[in-house]
Amino acid sequence: MDRLVCPQCGDVHDLHDFQVGFGKPDPYFALPPDERSTRAVFDTDFGVVDETHHFVRGVLEIPIRGERESFGWGIWVGVTAEVFRSHAYAGREGLPPVPAPSTGRIATRLPGYLQTLGLPVLVQPSVDVTKRPTFVVGDVQHPLGDEQRDGIHVERALEHLSHFIHAGESRPRANPHVATLADDGWEIDDAASRFLARDGVNWLPEAPRREAIQGGEIAKLLFAIEAASLSGEPEVHRERMWVEVDHVHGTGADTQYSGTLTNIPNNPGLAGQGMRVWFGPRHVIDIAREADDWQASEAPDVLRCERHGVSHDTYICGHLTRGTGLGFHQAEDPDTPRPDAWCDACDRILDEEGGWSPHAEEAARITLVCAGCYDAAESRNR
Repeated sequence: MDRLVCPQCGDVHDLHDFQVGFGKPDPYFALPPDERSTRAVFDTDFGVVDETHHFVRGVLEIPIRGERESFGWGIWVGVTAEVFRSHAYAGREGLPPVPAPSTGRIATRLPGYLQTLGLPVLVQPSVDVTKRPTFVVGDVQHPLGDEQRDGIHVERALEHLSHFIHAGESRPRANPHVATLADDGWEIDDAASRFLARDGVNWLPEAPRREAIQGGEIAKLLFAIEAASLSGEPEVHRERMWVEVDHVHGTGADTQYSGTLTNIPNNPGLAGQGMRVWFGPRHVIDIAREADDWQASEAPDVLRCERHGVSHDTYICGHLTRGTGLGFHQAEDPDTPRPDAWCDACDRILDEEGGWSPHAEEAARITLVCAGCYDAAESRNR
């Protein structure tokens, strides 16, 4: 059976037209985009990152039960410099015409499986060195190794292909699907919790605005994506990206939004432009409207710092703004991550005055600062 009806779109697909190949290994995308041209050298079959991480492209074949041809994953594998040289320069510089079998680790995250980054494989060269090597998964307990050993049904092959055939297509789900790192390879961070914990989020639109996003507006979210380190091992990185909202359900804090990712992730892993994202008000770190060029974080009343960017308002006594070792006292205010703060000298005056008297306020010279400057003052003075 070479052709099968796709359950997602209803079209008939020719399986042999859709072998899947990846142009670069995942570690390439771990580099900042503006550094890739200087730190990485790649052609269609070989690549090196930072002159220390070497990659070879080949084919991991999975038999399709009852079919003559196999399903092929065209992936990249991280190898040693010696193995890389034996493949890239086979037959030259005194090297054997056919490299010896060797080992490596998968450097491509494959959808539809448990984590494949770092999975050990046997690198089996072709006798014809113009052809790419083949890879054999060493761990037959891993689903990828299990499929390579026992083969798959043609429906499973189509399931693999549909991720790429319909890439960029966005279809609303009947029920919300909250992505997780374990199941999807990416998830959305709870920005409200990170804000209160002072963990990388220094500003959020007010809760009523986050609970009133309309279809057609775009919401910025903090994505956690399981991708690759430079060595090819899995690691989680975070990226702020925009989602265009096209579905709103519910009200208040329980509102559920859905939309499509408008950005191309710098380090995509299994995340990609056009994928569907479900989220709630707690996940939103900014809101924008393209129709009238409006953005919540650019409103006139939002605090901006030249060093630290957009921030919520924080207040400290004037002595803390430049002082060191002056002590650091905070008001009791559980609703804000950075309560009003003052130094030891101001604290003594507060005790003498019995609170914030006019004299205490004058002595404190309360100053508005951003969250980053607040944290720096606390670090210097506490």
